[in-house]
Amino acid sequence: MRNTSKRTDYTRRSKPAGASDSGWIWGRHAVLAAVANKRREILELKVTRNAAR
Repeated sequence: MRNTSKRTDYTRRSKPAGASDSGWIWGRHAVLAAVANKRREILELKVTRNAAR
């Protein structure tokens, strides 16, 4: 039995709206791990005001 309804709207997407397959990483833990990786070249970092604090 599902604990959530099966929806196809934006709340069930696996990535942010408008993010193509261009290498975006999202989610606090995934981004922190990527930033900590010394072999990764960070080209741009976009954050919310809350995340910037």
